[in-house]
Amino acid sequence: MPSSTLAAQNREIIAAPIEIVYDAVSSPDTQRLGYDLLDDGGSLILVRPTVEGLNKTTSKKIFNVHGTWTVPHTRELGIQFYSKFTELLEKGLIKTNRYEVLSGGLNGVSGGLERLKANEVSGTKLLVRPKETV
Repeated sequence: MPSSTLAAQNREIIAAPIEIVYDAVSSPDTQRLGYDLLDDGGSLILVRPTVEGLNKTTSKKIFNVHGTWTVPHTRELGIQFYSKFTELLEKGLIKTNRYEVLSGGLNGVSGGLERLKANEVSGTKLLVRPKETV
């Protein structure tokens, strides 16, 4: 579905203003869609660099985020987080991404890429196991 259609349909369904969009993909298309969905005064949060010409108005804010534990001011937080990470997974407080294992090892990559190009994959990571290559 084109992003313009999605944005229009979203306005028909959701009456409340959209104040925050967290774009975990941050491709040029998803950045533009997220920006268009925002109401004035809203914030778009991106995990990749902002595409050229996105900030059309100063009434919407754009934030770029980057999570890392390798810089001095986040190191202690990283140590604390990773000491609890397994427990958080086991309790279901953190959930992994959905994924699909492609059969045939590396031979499955081309089929997976074709599915991505055809927009047949959404919200799912495609995984290959190289050791299964025949």
